[in-house]
Amino acid sequence: MSGDIRPDAVGVTLEDVSLAFGSTEVLKGVSLKIKPGEFFTFLGPSGSGKSTLLRAIAGFGPPPAGRIAIGGDDVTRLPPALDLVGLKELAGRRPSQLSGGQQQRVALARTIVVEPRVLLLDEPLSNLDANLRIQMRRDILALQRKLKLTTIFVTHDQEEANTTSDRIAVLDQGVIQQVGSPMTLYDNPANRFVAAFLGTANLLDGRVESAGGRAVFRTDDGTVIALAAADHAEGPATAMFRPQHLSIRGAGEVLGAPGDNAALAGRVESREFLGHLIRYAVAVGGHVILVDDTHQAGRPSFAVGDRVSLVVDAAQVRLLAT
Repeated sequence: MSGDIRPDAVGVTLEDVSLAFGSTEVLKGVSLKIKPGEFFTFLGPSGSGKSTLLRAIAGFGPPPAGRIAIGGDDVTRLPPALDLVGLKELAGRRPSQLSGGQQQRVALARTIVVEPRVLLLDEPLSNLDANLRIQMRRDILALQRKLKLTTIFVTHDQEEANTTSDRIAVLDQGVIQQVGSPMTLYDNPANRFVAAFLGTANLLDGRVESAGGRAVFRTDDGTVIALAAADHAEGPATAMFRPQHLSIRGAGEVLGAPGDNAALAGRVESREFLGHLIRYAVAVGGHVILVDDTHQAGRPSFAVGDRVSLVVDAAQVRLLAT
């Protein structure tokens, strides 16, 4: 959070919030605390439960099991805001299916529920083109910082979440996978889902072993990656590292190996030019490893089929439980 929070800013507390539609569980025991004045984001793919959770906070739809409190006031079973403004019969419609007047009344309903102490934003940028989306997310963040309102934002777009949020809750299948700052989630994901959903990740399954007094990660096909710390518990694990955590050179070239990691021999399977970088997919043993190389005009690049050497920065390798 930036600066002092406003005196009347309130927190939002969720305690074991669960909700099912028929036999389908949409929210499964969600518990968290959103701080007063915080810009907090629910992030997840379609069907993860993020919009349902926001609607539960706003009082839309059937009341969930558990408890929802805004500023200490239990709002779990307050009458749905749609009833208050005469829109109950339209509850199943999407915003695009409502008239302009109905949309305004829905916005009013949300304001009535939270008594403008909390700002709720459900995918507000989803229908905008790329440039306008960037400008609007900057405007929303600037307004939130100015008003110092507790804000809950729902999006499936990790870039939107990363650039606006104080903290993020990553949801999948109605369960919170991890809560933390954008950098914490990106650098230290709790599991495979979080690692893959927040950016691009190389995920290799194998085992942690001890070799020569240090810990190494060995895949089933024998690929070995040294680990920075020597105190990792031995056993099955998943190694995670990002494409920017590798160096790529021609086969046989000497690499400055971070953490004394050995070079991995591979072959370029594909390449993508992304402007500021080139992303290579390199076959190493039975795996395809993604590596990003900064693009500079006039600098030679590798072609599909080229033999290359990769080195993983040992300090950036994270081990996830299998």
